[in-house]
Amino acid sequence: MFLTIACLSLLGFSRASEDSLLGGLKFNLEDYYPCGEEAYIMEYSDINVGRFNRSTIILNATLTYHEDVSDKFHITAELTKCDSKQQKDSCQFFYALEIKEICKNWDNPLALEHQFEESLVNMKKECPMPAGVYNVVNAMFDIKDIERTPGYCGYWYVKFIAYDGDKEIGCFIAEVNVSKKRN
Repeated sequence: MFLTIACLSLLGFSRASEDSLLGGLKFNLEDYYPCGEEAYIMEYSDINVGRFNRSTIILNATLTYHEDVSDKFHITAELTKCDSKQQKDSCQFFYALEIKEICKNWDNPLALEHQFEESLVNMKKECPMPAGVYNVVNAMFDIKDIERTPGYCGYWYVKFIAYDGDKEIGCFIAEVNVSKKRN
């Protein structure tokens, strides 16, 4: 789950109606939705990403686990970039992120998930992760290198998939338009 939120944070979007400005880039969340009609045991809601300062994003969200999640929990994010929303034939796979062994990294301060886990205010850092509703409060992510990423402008489809072992337990797609900020 933390990778999902971290990727959302790295893309710099929220459900707010206004665009997010980060460095020299403008981010606009066009849409986000479940991958299909399937009911998942993990749900995301109340996702709100805002800017803390020029290089830091702050995240708040609610996570719901309808069942316990084992120590085999892992997440992937698949990024696909298009020239524009209208030019679907221009879309190309860009990058995939995966974090495994999440439970083994609870206490590793160098792991990306550690930043996220520190903001889980009502969840014990243990596996299996018990079913329940959890709040992410003021998770901070450093995004200063995004502005220098070549080819970042475009229309992005980001598919987030959570697994418990081989079983898919959560999935959604975010559509984000990234453009240069006009002065």
